[in-house]
Amino acid sequence: LWSEVAPYGDSACMAPVLTDGPTRVYPCYECADDDTNCTASHAALFERHEWAKHGVCAGVHDADSFFTQACALAEAPLHIMAATRRGGATEL
Repeated sequence: LWSEVAPYGDSACMAPVLTDGPTRVYPCYECADDDTNCTASHAALFERHEWAKHGVCAGVHDADSFFTQACALAEAPLHIMAATRRGGATEL
C-alpha cells in the first residue's frame, strides 16, 4: 500500500481512480478509549496525511479502498497489541 517512489525507491506512482480524500475516520484510526492524547480531529488529520503521502500513489480505486485495506492489514497486529496492554504491558 505504501509505494516507494523517488527518492526512496523506484516504484511507479499509480494514481487512484477517485482522488477525493477520506470522508470518515476508519476503525483502525479511531482513538482508543484510554488514549487521552488522541482526538477525533487528530485522527482525521492523520488519515488525510496518510492519503496525501501514500494513498494517492497506492494503485487503489479510492480512499475507501485504501483505508479498508490498511485497516484489514493492521487488524491482527492491533489485536495483539491490545491483548498485551490488557495483560499489563505499558510499553510495546
